[in-house]
Amino acid sequence: MANHYVRAGATGTANGSDWTNAWTALPATLTRGDTYYIGDGEYEKYTFNDAVSGSTYITIKKATVADHGTGTGWSDAYGDGQAVFHATSGNGWTITTGYWVFDGQVGGGPGSWDSGHGFRVIGGGGNLAYSIRIGTSIFNGTTYQPGHIEIRHVDVGGASEEDWDDFCIYQWAELKGLGSQCITISHCYLHDSNVLLFGMFGQFWLIEDNYFFRNWHDEANHGAGFADRGTDNAVIRYNLWSDIEGTAFIDIKKNEDQDHSYWDIYGNVFFYGSGNPWAGVGVGNGTIAMTSTETGTSNYFLVYNNTFVNVPGFNTGVSFPLGTGNKVFNNIWYNCDKVSHINVEHDYNVYLNTPFAFTTEAGPHDVVDDDAASPFTDWENGDFTLKAATEAGVEVSSSNNESFVTPTLDEDMGGTTRGTDGVWDRGAFEFLTEESGESEGTLESSFCVQAGDWYMVAPKTVLGVVTSAEASTLTDTAATFPDSGTDGGLVGARVTVLNNTDRTMQTRLIVGSVKATGVLTVDRAWDTTPAAGDFYILGGQPWRFRTPLIYPETGTLIRGKKLKLSMRGLGIVATQLVWVKIYAAGASYGVPEERNLLILDPFGVSRLDRLETDWINLPLVWGRRWQLEVGGLSLEQEIQVSRLEIVMEEQ
Repeated sequence: MANHYVRAGATGTANGSDWTNAWTALPATLTRGDTYYIGDGEYEKYTFNDAVSGSTYITIKKATVADHGTGTGWSDAYGDGQAVFHATSGNGWTITTGYWVFDGQVGGGPGSWDSGHGFRVIGGGGNLAYSIRIGTSIFNGTTYQPGHIEIRHVDVGGASEEDWDDFCIYQWAELKGLGSQCITISHCYLHDSNVLLFGMFGQFWLIEDNYFFRNWHDEANHGAGFADRGTDNAVIRYNLWSDIEGTAFIDIKKNEDQDHSYWDIYGNVFFYGSGNPWAGVGVGNGTIAMTSTETGTSNYFLVYNNTFVNVPGFNTGVSFPLGTGNKVFNNIWYNCDKVSHINVEHDYNVYLNTPFAFTTEAGPHDVVDDDAASPFTDWENGDFTLKAATEAGVEVSSSNNESFVTPTLDEDMGGTTRGTDGVWDRGAFEFLTEESGESEGTLESSFCVQAGDWYMVAPKTVLGVVTSAEASTLTDTAATFPDSGTDGGLVGARVTVLNNTDRTMQTRLIVGSVKATGVLTVDRAWDTTPAAGDFYILGGQPWRFRTPLIYPETGTLIRGKKLKLSMRGLGIVATQLVWVKIYAAGASYGVPEERNLLILDPFGVSRLDRLETDWINLPLVWGRRWQLEVGGLSLEQEIQVSRLEIVMEEQ
């Protein structure tokens, strides 16, 4: 694995080795397993077509001040703007093979929905032009479209009406089962196109923290935010959808007896700007709707905890004319045109200044008010948080897609856990009182250690000191390593080296060992050859996180507050447990009532513990989280959390 560098205007030897000698454009052939850093500037369109090699990715990464690879030849001016790929004709990016990561690194999501993106991609404009195209157009019924593609922090769309492509991101396939699998689109800004995102016959799609803004629509070209044919297992969460006109915000197209199944749609905001500034015509079939006259079905769509505001159109409800198992719960409609829910189970929703149409009637737990003030803090200026708690919604615990993405149905767009005040609010945001709140510490799998960070490793690990190293070897003359296949062998285990100079980590898999000489051979070349005196770890897993983790800033826990630690993204396996020891400072707080702390365990079952010693031990399971909340304390009492200790065990 190696890093390469691309910078518009570079004048060195153009071999991609550093920022002085960077390529001025991506080379025609890219290497699997490598990372290509792109500096600010303008670039031509590009086709990513390098052959797949197992599951090895190629990473295309925007260089930033914080992350730009080598420092040789670097200037912060190379990483404080955008890298723009602008096609004068055709597609901006064409992706015809799988296993790619495109990471702009910055911009997008809450707080910067439409700004700051590291990459920008613009197609050539005109009919059948795409800013980003995934797949090929081979009509032979046997071509599998590329999968395992991640697109993050990218501004995708036209710069002017002449550049308003037909599609921002387009993935095509001919038949069911041939579409792209494992697609992630995150923290992107998709805008100014006919259809902002199009998918066909895919599976395992994750669409999160994106801004879908403004499209065009006419009688011949029906517009949509996301149009799809035949994809199964999709998670669409925490996106902002604004001023989308045409068929629907999310248009589920029936296609020749092909079905759509197992979609989770939650935590999104769908709205039109105050006064309809772009004069959009609204939506015809529903905000989320299955359309066309063919005979496919939509099954097991879960539409939970979304917010719909100021949406015009013939129908602003949720419509799946054919299918089964579809549910619409915990949503808010405010100042929308008529709502008609078709072939869905619906209840626990809120309809404010939004009439029903056709045969739709309120559910037994719905809230209906035809003369209501806005329930939002300042929706006209983009703040859709709640002014007050809603009537209790239904708690949601099941997901269609736990097999490929950790479900977060119990969190809102801002990461607030639902129901901690006893009420699972309706709409995209959970209401928080001034007295309630949370401080979150997140463990992240990483190979970068910063000053003040600390880590612990699993039992049965070996720590050592590097004597010397070559490109793909590590030597410790004081160590006795088992030969491959004997004494348990080390082949397939991890070795992690900590650079004592800049505190960076790099991890490799061991492919061979020589017992007598203390030499390990690794699966690929080191990014930086280890130096004598560097530490290494065999068999352990490094963790990086902020420490000490004190909550809140004053170092105390008080009633109504909680501390949350997420396990998402850690590189551990399901057979491992992580134990967290929570140390309290001093023992002067006493035990005023039956219990001091309320612990919510990883499985959502409340467990009460008395803090009779100076610490509590709590197991964590991958993909879950724990919460620590004060219970049984008077308002005057407080507990100081002084330290968290993380220990991983093999089960």
